[in-house]
Amino acid sequence: MPINTIFRTLLAGGVAGLAMLSVGCPPTFVVREHCQGDVTVVAGANQSPISKAIYFLATTQIAHDEFRLDGFDYAGGWPQCFTADPDGAVLVRDVSPFIAAFVHHALSQVTEASQDRLELTRDEIDTARRTRMKAVAFMRRFEGRASETGTFGFWPLRTLQWRPGDLLIEALMVANINGPRFAGTRSPLNFSAFPRIFSVYPDADVTAATYAVLLDNTRLESGPEPAIDIGAVFSTWRDDGSVTQRNQQPWLPPASGAFLTWLANGPGGTASPNDVDPPVVANVLYVLGRYGALETPGVADSVALLNAITSASVHLRNPDALSLYYPDNFAFHYFVVRAHIEGQVENLAPAAEALLADVRASAQPRPGGELYWDRGTPIINTCFAMLSLLAMEGASPETAAAARYLRVAQDPYTGGFPEEVFFFGQLDADTRAEWVSQAFTTALALEALAQQALHASSIP
Repeated sequence: MPINTIFRTLLAGGVAGLAMLSVGCPPTFVVREHCQGDVTVVAGANQSPISKAIYFLATTQIAHDEFRLDGFDYAGGWPQCFTADPDGAVLVRDVSPFIAAFVHHALSQVTEASQDRLELTRDEIDTARRTRMKAVAFMRRFEGRASETGTFGFWPLRTLQWRPGDLLIEALMVANINGPRFAGTRSPLNFSAFPRIFSVYPDADVTAATYAVLLDNTRLESGPEPAIDIGAVFSTWRDDGSVTQRNQQPWLPPASGAFLTWLANGPGGTASPNDVDPPVVANVLYVLGRYGALETPGVADSVALLNAITSASVHLRNPDALSLYYPDNFAFHYFVVRAHIEGQVENLAPAAEALLADVRASAQPRPGGELYWDRGTPIINTCFAMLSLLAMEGASPETAAAARYLRVAQDPYTGGFPEEVFFFGQLDADTRAEWVSQAFTTALALEALAQQALHASSIP
């Protein structure tokens, strides 16, 4: 029985309804409207698209720890959901620091130094700062403890809060989903029936994203740099050939030496199988570069792998085989370019150039003169493509046309952008969970528009 059928059957059969009756517990399943937050109308019709996006992110940020009918939330995060339903009608309200990291990265463009070039008021600069600070506090709550110290998890530490119907849901999931079965330490906050065997460990992607945020926070707030041997966090988990790879593909050589995804430092943790995921590898290189840790064991191997993958045009010939977590949405392109430019991983130049060639070749014009990219999620696709071009080549007529496309796509009343699938979790060959967040799409568009303005203003 496909998992989307299980979700629908559970809803129709009333199991989720029984869960709602459990005193003091939120329902397991929600509808799409509950993933968009409480959005109010922008007061100033003449506000710029960047101003409106800042406003949207500030007003949809969770103000305090909440118990809501659609699920628990932590202060400082943003509404987000995952679904295994292909129609996206049945979702689970999620709480995770990963999307908050991208929101913070976008808002880190909004500072006193960029105020004039972005044509913002002091109040808007202060609003962005307050929003960032809340996000940092939120993300710190996902830090590992004891043997997991130094890592960050996609979900909170697992807690046991059984509700009516949970045993049935758990049994159906275990019977119908093959994996991955890490038996880790973390699980969704709002899905009490999530089987222990499917719980995950802290991972390299979230850990890298969080350390990048902490470094940005240091730069922006003049605080101390995180006291961590960041190289040791990732170099412990490398592909030495001893761990079975979930994504066994021809592009991955035996014992590649590249960084692994799961950091199973927890009690009894083995994280086997594990995986070498190219977008995740790029994000690890990005943060190691920013911390000046490019001598870390695994860096050279990881760079060589990404250069080899792009040289062989895997991203063109079989993009769906490239990652267990990212669709073909230009995220890989952006992550590699960001590692090369922001992370100063100079040896990634061949991969960055190959991926940028794909970006250039994939642009699509519109009758109104706008330019966009569309591999299923046109806002996210356009933002990632545009940011890659800006980082490598600066502002151009193409990025200006893409900025016009984004301005047209923005909701003029709320300042938000439509939610689209950013990443997914491949549970087995037939089951994929997808994550959506309007805050993420809006933050990515904010970053693209801000970078366009900042690069354009620097042209002599």
